[in-house]
Amino acid sequence: MEGYILYDKEDGLFRQSCTQDNSKTANITYGFTYRRTFMRLLKTIILTCLIGISVAFTLTGCENPQPPEITQAPPLLPTQPPTRLDAIPGDVIKMAPSTDHHPPILYSDEWYPPIPMEGSINTPGAEDSPFISADGNIFTFVFVPDVRVPPEKQLLDGVTGIYMTRKIDEVWTEPERIVLQEPGKVSLDGCQFLQGDEIWFCSAREGNYRGVDIWRAENRGGRWMNWENAGEQFNVEYEMGEFHLTADWKTLYFHSDREGGSGNYDIWVTHLVNGEWAQPENVREVNSNAHDSR
Repeated sequence: MEGYILYDKEDGLFRQSCTQDNSKTANITYGFTYRRTFMRLLKTIILTCLIGISVAFTLTGCENPQPPEITQAPPLLPTQPPTRLDAIPGDVIKMAPSTDHHPPILYSDEWYPPIPMEGSINTPGAEDSPFISADGNIFTFVFVPDVRVPPEKQLLDGVTGIYMTRKIDEVWTEPERIVLQEPGKVSLDGCQFLQGDEIWFCSAREGNYRGVDIWRAENRGGRWMNWENAGEQFNVEYEMGEFHLTADWKTLYFHSDREGGSGNYDIWVTHLVNGEWAQPENVREVNSNAHDSR
């Protein structure tokens, strides 16, 4: 091991170096600037002598340098939020038409047999509540990684919620989650309706009149914001559940077990007249004493 005092002509700085095994060099800059005057030179000579004396006593300390004492833990690096695939348990099997226990039954030859959507929309988890925009280029759905998990735990998994994908050049993009809650707060969102820059959705969260209320939000500059409860008219008076709005925003269908129905959950309809939503009417042609919203 060798120790040196070095003088750098370019920056006028004195340096101490301690070299071990010709492989590692630790440099300590003593930080005072050389100037070409007599007084500065005299001070430099004196300081050089002092450094030499100091090195004579401390040079052996370079052989086993002590690490600095850590008084507190270093900050944790930010982690990426989990993806849909990350949250799916290993024992969940992806459903296929051949393994569907409840295959769709077609009562009209005007419809083709259904097939799974292309792209990365479908996973072994649960994709539910599908909605496609009027132009066919935006598709939203609700994702749950494991339907065996109760809703109160789905609130905390970081992935359950509403997702959106766009069709670009006839290919669906990777779905992205639509976040409709402040950081640090929880909500369980679903049964969404998206039209332009506005979305209506069901949500279990603080600020509700009921366990699950209807909410709405708007998109500004690519970010969802200004979410608010849709109000007492829909959530208390109409007792509105899952719903669908027509493209012109003038007719609203929803399910409800409100008084005046045929029994259990019925389909109801209300119309926007002169800027006001009319009293809901029971769609008796499709309702029965069973659960008609399924």
